[in-house]
Formats: sequence, structure tokens, C-alpha cells
Amino acid sequence: MDQEREFEGENLEEAVARASDSLGIDRKDLDFEVMQEGRRGFLGVGGRGVVIRVRIPEAAGIHPNGAAKAGDGIDAGARVSGIDAEKIEEFLSQFAASSPFEIEFRISGDAENIRIDLDGKDRDLFLARRGEGLNALQVILGRIASQAGSSRAVFLDCGDFRKGREEELAEIALLMAEKVKKLGEPQSLSPMNPYERRLVHLALKDDPSVETRSEGEGFIKSVTIYPRQS
Repeated sequence: MDQEREFEGENLEEAVARASDSLGIDRKDLDFEVMQEGRRGFLGVGGRGVVIRVRIPEAAGIHPNGAAKAGDGIDAGARVSGIDAEKIEEFLSQFAASSPFEIEFRISGDAENIRIDLDGKDRDLFLARRGEGLNALQVILGRIASQAGSSRAVFLDCGDFRKGREEELAEIALLMAEKVKKLGEPQSLSPMNPYERRLVHLALKDDPSVETRSEGEGFIKSVTIYPRQS
């Protein structure tokens, strides 16, 4: 029996693109119908997106919530070999199947990194409070890979959230470094997780006038920028 999933976008093209990316089915092969026409709001109020319903052939091997069935893989063109990737895939399949969230995932990577992209109707829930949920899930996936004996770094993203956050943190780091140079005094940033602290360290590693140190106890620590001693 064929399955059905609904996807939403600001327009028909975006809704179709999301369905194609999430299900791993080429756009030209999608069998869908428009359930809701888009409507532009007045001054940003009252608008609504386009909703399509996609029929998914049983042979496609897609779980009803959009994730690949456990053991069936993610996408034939995106499968990453290795026990670490298999453990991550297994965990995410179970997570997507048992959680109340409508999410999909795709795994890709190379010899040094494993990248997981999350999408789906409920993806924005993972981005609330500066990606708190996304960060927590990435920590879990990183530990799964580590327990599997992997040395590959695990990166979890949702849309381009990481890219935007990386640019934001780099800009903050550079501005605070300028303040340190001007005042000649250390400056501490707000507490961050290991991934975010690493971005700050990398942003300033080539600046000969300052140095950075992670300070505090536990998982969440602050990064302090110090004037470099000559």
C-alpha cells in the first residue's frame, strides 16, 4: 500500500523541493496533489504557504514519518560506510519512528567527517533557543560515533542554521578581540557548548595579538579572550 506525506513551502516550487530532498525522490518522479493554495498576507499577516500531498510507492522503502526504514539506509547516493555511520543511522531511524516529531534525515560524509541534515515539518523545534535541541542531538550522535571507535567528527545541521551561527560567532569573536586590543583587558563571551567554543578559537587562532582559553567546568564553558603576552 502506498504511503502519503504532506509538505509545505512558501510556494509550489519550494514545497516540491522539500519533498524531493526529504524523500530522496527526483522532482520529476514525484506524484503529488496540491492540498492548499498559497496566499500572500497583508503586511505580512494572514499569509499561508502551499501544501502538497505526495504519494510514496511502497517500493521506495520510506518510513511513514519520512525517515528511511531502519536497515534500509538513508539514500542510495548518500550512504556513508562504517560502523559509526551505521550506528548513527540506526539511532536516527528509531528516534524518527518513535518520537512525536515529523522529521527526516540524510547522512553523508567522507573519511574525516559525518554530516547529518535534518528536515521535515517539525525541524524548527530543534532550532529554538539558538539551536538548543540541535546541539543536544549532535552531542548524542557524536558520542554514538565515539563509542563505535570512530575518530570522524559529526556535524548535525538543519537548513543552513550552522552556517548562520558560524558566521555570527566569528563576527562576535572578532569584535571582542578588537575590544581586548583596545582596552588591554581580557573579555569573556557567554557560555557555549564545545562546538561553538571551537568556532571562536578558530576565528582568532591566527591573530597574533590575542589568545583564547575555555574556562569553567562541565559541558558548557565560557571562552575568554586575552591580550597575547609578548
